[in-house]
Amino acid sequence: MRTKPLVIAVDDEPGILRLLKIELVSQGIDVMACASGDEALRLIEQESPDLVVLDVVMPHMNGLEVLRQIRERFHTRVVLLTAQGSDAHKVEGLDLGADDYMAKPFNPEELTARIQAILRRQPSASSHNVLHVCDGLTIDLDHRLVRRGPEIIAFTRTEWLLLEALAEHADQLVPHQRLIARIDRDDSPVDQQSLRMWISRLRRKLSGGAANSCIRTVTGVGYVLDTDDHAAHPSEDADAAPTSAW
Repeated sequence: MRTKPLVIAVDDEPGILRLLKIELVSQGIDVMACASGDEALRLIEQESPDLVVLDVVMPHMNGLEVLRQIRERFHTRVVLLTAQGSDAHKVEGLDLGADDYMAKPFNPEELTARIQAILRRQPSASSHNVLHVCDGLTIDLDHRLVRRGPEIIAFTRTEWLLLEALAEHADQLVPHQRLIARIDRDDSPVDQQSLRMWISRLRRKLSGGAANSCIRTVTGVGYVLDTDDHAAHPSEDADAAPTSAW
């Protein structure tokens, strides 16, 4: 059983891999390094790491394709390393489900701080935090997995961050500003109108097209994710008193 977090670093530049290993090991994080996407996918399957640091620009299989396959097969946290100014890569990577990104050249201490922040949000392997919500929907926060019966539902990074924020405080009111803070980023700022748009998308995915929704609006204040333990499901835009506020 591992006593330290494990990070897999993926980059075709040996100097970057050496730098990552020295910095992360000094902070109590175990590191396995590899230079290709194929090798990274094999390692992830074998080792079940806590996080992957993944370079976008690599030969044979670029980092975005590796990220796409990670999201299809695993539930590992991913930090992308992008070229300076490659905004398109950043946006595509975040939409594919990356948890964070840093542009090269990067400050190793800042990267370590971001990795540690992500790891603090990740439940331990021994925990099992599954919510049962409406219409047979289950949300497994430990493994970042959402099922409707046997079907696995896929989410973009922004959709997952919103759902995670609501699920962490299920049956409680999560204010607009808390949700905006969770998904806001420099290259795509969020306001209440765009938050409403993201919530609408999330509702459609969770409901599978059905009229009912597990996400309840508290008008002018925020949203509540109702679990099976919460009997009332007011209409989407009705004022509703939450059980408690977060």
